[in-house]
Amino acid sequence: MPGPSIIIYENQKITILVKNHMINEAVTIHWHGIDQLGWPAMDGVAFVSQCPILPGQTFNYTFQPRFGGSYWYHSHVGNQRDMGLYGAFIVLRKRDPIPLEFQHIVQIQEWNHLYNAMDLLYANVKDEVKSPNSILINGRGELKDNLAPLQIFHVKKGDRCLFRLIGTSQESTETALHFLNFGFPKGDSSINGRIFRWPTVSALTQPSEVDTDCSKCTDENTCHCSHSLNLKNGSDIIMVLLNLGTGATISHPIHMHGHTYKVLKMEFPEVSTDGNFTFTEDIECSNTLPNIKSSCNNARWRNSSWNDYNTIPGINTIDAVRKDTIVVPYGGYVIIKINAANPGVWFMHCHIDKHMVEGMALMLNESFEQSRRDIPNGLPTCHSYLTEMSGKLSATSSPQTIYTTDSTTHVLYAVVGIMTVAVLLLFGYIIWKRRTTSIASNNMEMQPTST
Repeated sequence: MPGPSIIIYENQKITILVKNHMINEAVTIHWHGIDQLGWPAMDGVAFVSQCPILPGQTFNYTFQPRFGGSYWYHSHVGNQRDMGLYGAFIVLRKRDPIPLEFQHIVQIQEWNHLYNAMDLLYANVKDEVKSPNSILINGRGELKDNLAPLQIFHVKKGDRCLFRLIGTSQESTETALHFLNFGFPKGDSSINGRIFRWPTVSALTQPSEVDTDCSKCTDENTCHCSHSLNLKNGSDIIMVLLNLGTGATISHPIHMHGHTYKVLKMEFPEVSTDGNFTFTEDIECSNTLPNIKSSCNNARWRNSSWNDYNTIPGINTIDAVRKDTIVVPYGGYVIIKINAANPGVWFMHCHIDKHMVEGMALMLNESFEQSRRDIPNGLPTCHSYLTEMSGKLSATSSPQTIYTTDSTTHVLYAVVGIMTVAVLLLFGYIIWKRRTTSIASNNMEMQPTST
């Protein structure tokens, strides 16, 4: 590890064939940081933008990156990324100031030398040994007596070099505001108390088979559901990503697929000289409970005039930085802005795999009705063995692919079974007939001729 680096030019269409050689694990590949405008089925999230690639299967990822930069690809199934299934994806600009031969790729990953990622996720391992022991650079690193070879970069004095560091850990007049609290209320990894339940089909192509009902969640209690946030086409979306309430324990790196977003403001807690944190009071978690005693599943601005984000003190609407991943600080919040102009179903989640797998994720159902034109013909579908899964991704969603109902499937199986039996009987009759004819012929040849 890591995997081979992929280097192309911006606006160059690329097709990448991914074949799953694993024996008993599915896989998908996400192209981290690529907005996939016009290519929503190529985002690479199992059961969101596609069905997983099963052992022995091959999937063709075809898309066209619009912007040059340092990106990366990685598995989006379970903890495969932490096990080393990742690599650099570099998009060169047509007139890059630094020639390619003077560019170097530096991929940085935390590594635990005692336990693999799956053991850390599921095994009963003591907390003190769960933290990473060292840092790997391009898959190489040392620990104590483990004197493994290190990554070496060769440069010459006077050369101008570019080191690409990759950490593997049109305006609308309508605006929508969403508060999303990332944390562990009641001990559950969740967003707004909704513990993400992965769909068992591809949400992009089979929306009628995805149940996104989260009505069992309340302001203070958690629930399991396929959490989906509906975004209206062409609208400006303001999201307040917060880390408050009883579930606030650590900071979270939050990644959004399908977009880069403007970071309008980042608010941190106050920290005293003795190391105590005072959380921000800009946000109100509950009408009846103080923030420190609330799960903060239904937050709002304490000052209602801030619902117009232009009035928020310290807001930057002039030259805001663009990101696809940002750390939401413990005890604070981040205000981001996107324009809903990339139809599809996009994943948003904590990029700490353990948190994501346990439920800190949601789907952005963006202008879904307009995404059907960008779904390639023949994209594989998959089906759930859970008969109770039903419901629609949104009120305006409609199935993008033809699928059979249970009754139709049973009839089809019956017809196929009858035809199979009929064919077998026909073959049996033909074989019996030939043998009977052959025996009769032999008997005639053995009879003596009369003189």
